[in-house]
Amino acid sequence: MMAPAPITLQEAELLGNMAVAMVGTGTISRAAANAAKAILRKAADPQTAQATATKAEFGLLKAQQVADRLSCSRRNVFRLADDGTLTKRYLRSGIAKSLRFIEAEVSALCDLPTDGEA
Repeated sequence: MMAPAPITLQEAELLGNMAVAMVGTGTISRAAANAAKAILRKAADPQTAQATATKAEFGLLKAQQVADRLSCSRRNVFRLADDGTLTKRYLRSGIAKSLRFIEAEVSALCDLPTDGEA
């Protein structure tokens, strides 16, 4: 599934003004127009666009998925991230539930030989 193309602030403003005009004709309510404007502003926000690009560019995994692949606990995954072995990516800044890890880094850790292997 392809991610939608990002929109510019000018496009968001234009579409928001169209929504306000629709309120004048009675097509949609003022609350719906305000909600549409907020969604459009968020879609045009550069941070949101970067989060979408980051997700599409890398395979991202949740902490539990990483723990399953590495056969360890979620806590150990967070320790690996804290010591810099794994890179943390937040899909939305400041939201702990949006924390993800890059799949390629996890795969690289899985491929490392253990102490018992030559």
